[in-house]
Formats: sequence, structure tokens, C-alpha cells
Amino acid sequence: MRLKFLHAIGLTNLSDDEIIEYYKISGDALPHNLTPNAKLYWMSIVKRLIDVSLSLPMLFGLIPFIALIALIIKLSSSGPVFTIQKRIGYNRRVFNLYKFRTKVASEDENNESDFLCHFDDSNRFTSIGRMLRKTSIDEIPQIINVLKEK
Repeated sequence: MRLKFLHAIGLTNLSDDEIIEYYKISGDALPHNLTPNAKLYWMSIVKRLIDVSLSLPMLFGLIPFIALIALIIKLSSSGPVFTIQKRIGYNRRVFNLYKFRTKVASEDENNESDFLCHFDDSNRFTSIGRMLRKTSIDEIPQIINVLKEK
């Protein structure tokens, strides 16, 4: 009983596993106020389920639209359909950011010129690229990162 009270007000030094073991041995139900690590664990599972359940149908529903945009980009200018850039994400993990290419393909393979500051880069946009950027349609391929959990 004392452990339950101390745990409820956050004054115990026991680990999450020790507290859960106590509740198993005592036969008491685990309280609704789970320990912080257990909450984070369940929140991450729920978040992942929501991410997949929303982004997967969205991706399949957008496949015809993505294919149409890819075709328009390919026919309107030479170069790849997608721009892939390395970014640093949560916990300093490096991931690939996928976007539709909206600017004229640069000579360098890594497209590092997109990271440089261009004061007058309006002439670098492709004919369709300006509209894609203005409407944020160029961001649609990032659904892949949600599915890949990046």
C-alpha cells in the first residue's frame, strides 16, 4: 500500500520494471498513471499505428496523381523526377528527403546548389515547378518517409 502511494506521487526510486513486477506480485491492477517509460512506449506504438493507417491509404489513393505529376515533370524538362536530399532528423538520424523536382536539374549529382542561398533563383524553376512549389504538391513524396518511419 505504501509503495502505491509513493509511486502515485512520484517519490519512488524504483525502475519501471520493478514497479510493474510489484503490481504483478501483489495482484493489484497496474494504475492508470503508468510510469513515464511505459507511457512513451505505448504512445510510440499508437503514433506508429496512426501514421501507417493514414499514410498507406493516402499513398495508394495518390498513386495516379503522383504518376501524372511524374509524367508531367519528365516531359517538361530533362533530369530526374525526384530530388533526394540528405537531412538530419530525430535523434540525429540521417534520412533521405524525397520531393518532386521543381528546379532545373543541376550538374552536380547531390544537388547541393539547393542548399546555397540564391537571391534570384526564379529562373531556375521549371515550367511546372513553380506551380508545384506554390501549392506544396512537391512535398507529396514525403509520405514515403512516414511509412519508412524516418
